[in-house]
Amino acid sequence: MSCAHPRKIRPSGSSCAFAAQDALASEGVVPPDSDFEVATFAIIGKGDLAKSVERVKKYNEVVRAQYPHTPEERLRAVGFLNRKWPGAMLAGAADAAGRPMIVCDVNPYVPAQLEGEAEWRAFFLEFVVLLEACTSDLDDCRNGCIFITQCEGSASEAS
Repeated sequence: MSCAHPRKIRPSGSSCAFAAQDALASEGVVPPDSDFEVATFAIIGKGDLAKSVERVKKYNEVVRAQYPHTPEERLRAVGFLNRKWPGAMLAGAADAAGRPMIVCDVNPYVPAQLEGEAEWRAFFLEFVVLLEACTSDLDDCRNGCIFITQCEGSASEAS
């Protein structure tokens, strides 16, 4: 299974995105919520429909099955990391090539300080929202994003 023109996906849809939609349907896989998300998975699969279908299956297993959420929950999760650990999420910008870039400091992050399921959900959902924001259009999906973390001191504290 492959798509002949993986680089020609446009927001209005293309044969590759439609082929991914058809492949999902033929395998009985619940598709993403929007055509945009189908196109995103087609891009990530680089035209390999089997790879795109497998990624959607994994997304369904992890995000949909383990962390079902409403749009309101997603919005409430934004900023959770900085509320819990001030300074953990430092900045967001674009690099010289225009790719989305996120900078964070993982040193304040201590998983044992997450209190209950609600905080674990907020932690996870903030990353889902953040990564979706970095792929807010199909050009961003094609170009990728940059995630930079400050980890100095992490290894010595863990031992």
